[in-house]
Amino acid sequence: MLRKIVLFGFISSLIIACKKEAIPPTAVVGQPVFYFNGTVNGSNVSLQAGINNYYMYSSYTQDTVGVYNFTGNLQSVSTNKNSIQITINDYKVLAPNTPAVIDTSLVPACYSYNMPGGNTTDYSVAFAPIIDSGVPSAPYIWTFGDGVISNAGTPTHIYTHPGDYNTSFDVQFIAGCNTNISNVVKMGTPDATINIRAIVVTNAGGGALAFIAAFTGPAKSFLWNFGDGTRTITASSIATHTYANPGMYLLSLTITDNNNYTTTFNEYIVTALYTTECVANYGTIITPLANPFSLSNVTINYTDVNGNVYTSNNASQPSTSTFQVLSVASYKNNLNNQTTKELKVQFNCMLYNGSNSIPASGIAVIAVAYR
Repeated sequence: MLRKIVLFGFISSLIIACKKEAIPPTAVVGQPVFYFNGTVNGSNVSLQAGINNYYMYSSYTQDTVGVYNFTGNLQSVSTNKNSIQITINDYKVLAPNTPAVIDTSLVPACYSYNMPGGNTTDYSVAFAPIIDSGVPSAPYIWTFGDGVISNAGTPTHIYTHPGDYNTSFDVQFIAGCNTNISNVVKMGTPDATINIRAIVVTNAGGGALAFIAAFTGPAKSFLWNFGDGTRTITASSIATHTYANPGMYLLSLTITDNNNYTTTFNEYIVTALYTTECVANYGTIITPLANPFSLSNVTINYTDVNGNVYTSNNASQPSTSTFQVLSVASYKNNLNNQTTKELKVQFNCMLYNGSNSIPASGIAVIAVAYR
């Protein structure tokens, strides 16, 4: 037998209060479609549509600046019941009543939490090639890790969601060889507190090389992998190493910050008495972009059994908080005959009620309506 969920929604051209009707859920056979399973303030919470008078209320509004807000609210028709509401903002400003480009607005990705005045969503990254040896013979090939490829010499790329992106740089040389090197570029994720810009190599004397990391952010330890099977951990950004044989080695540096998050940078090293025309690397400069309209930002509201509302929309939200849409699928129309999307999300954050704050985390499947 098909499982059934009451799905109700509303629309408004402005972000204004609309009358909501409490409609009881129908019976559910099998597993509920919509649910929240997680912890709130250290206690396990499980809310399931169709059980204990809970139902999924899907809705959307368009606020006064033209940003759609897509909302799913898992609540009960009974009093003294907790509920959770998740709202994801559109990625762009639209004219009133213009349909949203939903398959671009809601995609599997990481999202930033909304904060007063907006929270960063877009990141501009400038990529700069570093040619250590040889003369390039063909256009560069940059892969940005989000499906975009460029042949520009020094490209600047805009990332529209926080996350970790596996970027790469491929260059051909007139000698007939090529270099391809990859690094993870981190946007708005907890382990993005450190940005490694380059590794400077100098002669330390006696056949040893000195390695100095140029980076920004609070660092606690440095793990060096010299590419010849030798690894060492240092407390500073400087390391020395002697290679037994001349050659080209892939040096890898992993820096751990004060919160125990890590970031890694790779670079080719050419030792003395060895020549090659295939040595290249690249650096990045990340610039967060202002987002005053809270585009693609998320707000979680949790109401406890006493009617106290806790929200994630607070300037004190920790930088380690995360929100990720795991999957997006089309779902049946709600009772207002509005189209909906089924979202599976995973998150952890702090929720605030005045001076009180509580941690919340878990996985939820919700529905949101859209124009």
